[in-house]
Amino acid sequence: MPPEGFHEGALEDLNRSFYLLLHSCGALLDELLGHAGAAATGADGERLGLDRVLLMPNSVPPHKAARGLLPFELRVELLRAAAKGIPLLEVCTLEGELHGPSYTWRSMDEFRRRGVVSRPDELYLMLGVEDFAQLDTWKRGLELPAFANLVIVPREGAGRRLFEAAGARFWPRIWNGRGAEPEAGDDTRTDVPLAPLFPGMRCVYMPLPRMDVNATEVRRRWLEGRCLNVLVPDAELALMRKHDALLREIWG
Repeated sequence: MPPEGFHEGALEDLNRSFYLLLHSCGALLDELLGHAGAAATGADGERLGLDRVLLMPNSVPPHKAARGLLPFELRVELLRAAAKGIPLLEVCTLEGELHGPSYTWRSMDEFRRRGVVSRPDELYLMLGVEDFAQLDTWKRGLELPAFANLVIVPREGAGRRLFEAAGARFWPRIWNGRGAEPEAGDDTRTDVPLAPLFPGMRCVYMPLPRMDVNATEVRRRWLEGRCLNVLVPDAELALMRKHDALLREIWG
């Protein structure tokens, strides 16, 4: 059975582009998704001219210890609640079907193997700039542009300088061969073509107008019984209250 977001109707049009957001791979989105983060993600999908934004939680994150991580099914339920009613956003449970560590390259390859996309340039993978800077520590991380375009978003305190340094370190021939460019600030979008190493693919630096939602802060406030009404969508907050005992057991 195809994972959610890959129903038979979705396979009829192989020219659709997907904006893929890995929920548990970094600080961009962690166990919880706030109002501003969800809304900005949906709006940015429209800015890139994409058809759908898929939120895909890791099943077994390779870079995270299992301790403190909510069960996969509950993270999926929380994501669905956070994404409800936001245009373009859907939850994809692909990694829940795969066994072993949730390596990003394997999930990308599974998209292609299942015929969800006919070409890798139809797929976009969104990463926080801090995760992007650590791609050389991921399994086959520097091969990811062979599977999908990369969309890199900054966070407070980590922006263009980190993006440029990491790109030059990973693919110096491509990065340093771009020629002179005007000085760009942290809020300026930049498209870097990745040919000839990855023909037709690109790496996009994409600032997002959003509020940072720090998962560590959300967990701390929850355990302290403090208000989360601004940080967490109402539907998601209701689910958290329903599972309060489990959250306190895992996060405590």
